[in-house]
Amino acid sequence: MINEKVLGSFKIIFKVATSIGVVPLDYEKNKLRKSKSLYKKLVRFMANCLFVFKIMFLGVRFLQAAVDWEKNIQDVCLTAFYELIYLNLAFFITNNRMKESELCWTFSQISSLNENVSLRKQWSLPELIMLTWIPACVNMEILMLIYYIALPLERHQFFSAIPVHFQNKTGIFIVCFSVEVFILTCFIWLALFEFAVQKLMLTSLIYWTDEISNAKTMTRMHSLESIHQYWVQVLLAKNLNIIYGESIEQIKTSFTISCIGMNFVMIRCHSVASLFLILFLLNCIGFCHTLPPLLYHDAFEVGVNSLNCKRALKLRVLERDCGVAGSRILWSRCCSAIPPLRIRVLGMYFLDRMFVPQFFFLIFYFTCTLLLSV
Repeated sequence: MINEKVLGSFKIIFKVATSIGVVPLDYEKNKLRKSKSLYKKLVRFMANCLFVFKIMFLGVRFLQAAVDWEKNIQDVCLTAFYELIYLNLAFFITNNRMKESELCWTFSQISSLNENVSLRKQWSLPELIMLTWIPACVNMEILMLIYYIALPLERHQFFSAIPVHFQNKTGIFIVCFSVEVFILTCFIWLALFEFAVQKLMLTSLIYWTDEISNAKTMTRMHSLESIHQYWVQVLLAKNLNIIYGESIEQIKTSFTISCIGMNFVMIRCHSVASLFLILFLLNCIGFCHTLPPLLYHDAFEVGVNSLNCKRALKLRVLERDCGVAGSRILWSRCCSAIPPLRIRVLGMYFLDRMFVPQFFFLIFYFTCTLLLSV
């Protein structure tokens, strides 16, 4: 199963994201449930209104900068980057709101299955990187806030739209700064919540399909119990595809575009960029280049373990008594009829071994294309 410290960091993410109200759910006893808190409803309403306003504001600013894009290439790229991440945020909010019941049920079922599972103490490289999610995002927020204070008149900030004769008033600056802090905090913890939930669900599916097909497990478990446990995983995988099938494609596409844009700004505009901007971009580049591979690099194992599990179940049924006399052929057919588990994206394709190489190839190819074209 997952490393115990990684799971501990995920629990911190779940607790903080639900406590501040950006996620309209309650996290109690390792389970999610719908929240009836008036405070959380108010926070969610304020956040949604500000997110919509921010998206519209960035859209207008992007069009203004794009008029003379050759002189404002840095502003165009940064404004487009901010617009993209807030559009992602809007998608996360909408997706969680529309599939709230499915999310709570699936998460709670997976938590119940994993209650008695022993956690690993050994590390893997992806898990070590995942432990940096919270520090990296907190560091990103601090750098962005310093950037806001140092350069408040940048095109993508609310304060830049204030008339010049009001910009010397401290109260207006504090209000704009507070709004930016609130929006940024909500974005970071909502994104972390989304990523942690997806990773925990995928890891659980990989573990249980591997556990069912494991030879030692098969000798301990009764055949009917094994088939039942597999069908539980089929149901959970189906719900995972329903909840996050669109979100996976959204993350893949948006992170690819973000990486291309940040690489371009870093290479083309590094000589005129401020120190705060360079530090912020380096932090974002590291996070955006590693997160999709960390989330989905082992998703193909769900399908591999599923096929192995079907073969092991069929052999188990043929070799041993299923508890009902003369029913081996029937149960063999039942095993053959079990559907394979795969992570399906948008109902169009499955996550396979080529996801990570393709992700990095697209970033490299379009970054080079953009540098040669502009």
